[in-house]
Amino acid sequence: MRTSKLKSFRLQKGFSQHELAEKVGVAQNSIVYWESGRSMPNLIKAEKLAAILDISITEIIDHFKTVLSKEENENGAKSAGNVAN
Repeated sequence: MRTSKLKSFRLQKGFSQHELAEKVGVAQNSIVYWESGRSMPNLIKAEKLAAILDISITEIIDHFKTVLSKEENENGAKSAGNVAN
């Protein structure tokens, strides 16, 4: 499995999920969900995350665009497979 962009940024800064969560002011599960694309931070948390990771808010948005695109492609393939059956 490919490492998410958000996880890569976190690892480049040397933060564990727990450490990053403390810095952002969220539970560790939030970081897990954000990295996997299961949920997204609100704008205030996204800005704080970008500042802590020393990246632009655009890079945060790109992470979620990539994750959502991937999910849409996978769901589209599953739906197409279901139609064929």
